[in-house]
Amino acid sequence: MPDKKKLRALIFRHGSTVLNEKNLFRGMLDIPLDEQGIIDAHDAADFALKYRHNGEKVNIERILSSPLLRSVQTAQVLSGKIGGIAVDLRRELFPWQMGSDFYGKDRDKLAEKLEFYVKNPNETPENGVCLSDFVDGVGDFFEDQLSRPCVTAFSTHTSDIISLSDLVKGVTPSHPEKAHVVKPGGIVAVFVTENGYEMEPIFKAEDKPAEFGS
Repeated sequence: MPDKKKLRALIFRHGSTVLNEKNLFRGMLDIPLDEQGIIDAHDAADFALKYRHNGEKVNIERILSSPLLRSVQTAQVLSGKIGGIAVDLRRELFPWQMGSDFYGKDRDKLAEKLEFYVKNPNETPENGVCLSDFVDGVGDFFEDQLSRPCVTAFSTHTSDIISLSDLVKGVTPSHPEKAHVVKPGGIVAVFVTENGYEMEPIFKAEDKPAEFGS
């Protein structure tokens, strides 16, 4: 019997960058994909083109991307393989703006400081956005976009994926170390069901907890 849930979106986490390899916070730093990141983007696009739901090939009708270069490059690879669908850049897909104290800094050394802003989501980091406002923005944006009866590809960041996952599950913003998503270049499918939405990692599922800031 065919699955009654309908595919509404494929959410791509952009490929890797040199800062991934150095374990540094990326955030709003506008860095390009590295060599592996380009491979990640091609692998993800190839998977998406072969992906089937209920035995049918998925027809991606729109591509929306964060304006940051690493996401744009990932989206452009997908666009090229599909046949040149225009990439719509949306500021609502920016990652969590955790503040200038974090960008480009060692993730391990600042883990405790980041944890404070996760456990206190209404606290605003310097030159950043509080987590509660970020999650609300993610929710408003995806609520609007997912209501549209077409399959959309989103090229974005892990903080957006984590936040959307929390919203779909109906839980408060979780500590990043308790959220499981996908690796760089991974894909999460979003389905419409009789009870709302479901999210399912379908490519490069993360085998360890994911973190904000990428």
